[in-house]
Amino acid sequence: MLKNRYKVYLKGGGTKFEPIPDENPREAEIAYETSDELVCPIGLSLMIDPVFVSSGKTFDRISIVFEFARQKAINPRGILVCPFTKEQITGELIPNLQMRSITEKFFYQYKDVQFNGSRWNEIRRLCAQYQEEQTPENIEERKRENEKRVAESRPKLEQEKRIQEMERRFQLKFQEMEGTIQQKESVIQEQMIEMRRLQARHVVVESERERFARDAREKRDRLAREARAKRDRRFAREEQERLAIAKREPAVARDAELRAEIERARLEVERARLEVEKARVAREAEIAREAEREVERARAAREAERERVAKEEERNRQRQAAQIAAQEETARLDHIAKGSFYKQREPGKRRPR
Repeated sequence: MLKNRYKVYLKGGGTKFEPIPDENPREAEIAYETSDELVCPIGLSLMIDPVFVSSGKTFDRISIVFEFARQKAINPRGILVCPFTKEQITGELIPNLQMRSITEKFFYQYKDVQFNGSRWNEIRRLCAQYQEEQTPENIEERKRENEKRVAESRPKLEQEKRIQEMERRFQLKFQEMEGTIQQKESVIQEQMIEMRRLQARHVVVESERERFARDAREKRDRLAREARAKRDRRFAREEQERLAIAKREPAVARDAELRAEIERARLEVERARLEVEKARVAREAEIAREAEREVERARAAREAERERVAKEEERNRQRQAAQIAAQEETARLDHIAKGSFYKQREPGKRRPR
């Protein structure tokens, strides 16, 4: 806080600054404590438009809106927190009419105070700043800034809603795809069970075929031995063997067709798995691209906010420098006026050096 000081001329030359003591200190303490309650914790000035947040604390509307914009720029999809209590809050702002009325009464009571002292100077500074903010130009500027902020925040809110809707759709689609994948997996498991059953059957058929072949060889040997003795019986045995072979050929062909069908089913399952993997990779790439675009937009918004805050700080520094220069010029003119007054009262008396 600024403190007014006055000059003290030393005998050996030079000056020093000492604080002016408070006049009417009891009222100064009461007014100073009251001003602490009316000052915004963020902007450190009297609240022009005090509003409640969901944590119960009161802030100036411009300051708390800037704070919300800063938090969203840092984390666009994060939660808002109260800058005073660090509690999670909503973005709803409720006007504090009672605090506004108290601030106005405080301003009209102390704007023309004539007491001197550091606390009185601070109260006068707060009242002057409040009066300056109440000019039509500043009011119009605040309205334009609020309208601009609302217009800028509306696309962000719509974008967040679109992002949430897209996430919900992606989630539903992902769940649907998971259900489809589970169904296909169950079908694949059933096909695998069927394939194992067919493989077991194929093993049984092969063992039967080997047994039949062994029996056939035994039969051929036996027939050969018997043929040498009974040629007529050999012809009958050979005819029976040909008939048996003719019966077994359709079974062999059916087994070959069954193996081909199993191979085709396996290829279809593999193709379906590849299609699912390709869709998942495409979905992840689209989500990554959307995240990159969101980061770029957040970075641009953060840069714009940083430039605007820098300009606002530069204007505040220039305003404070102008106020300090005006105070120093007023003190210099008072000092000059006092010197001319002494010259008029005692024109013949020389001032000591």
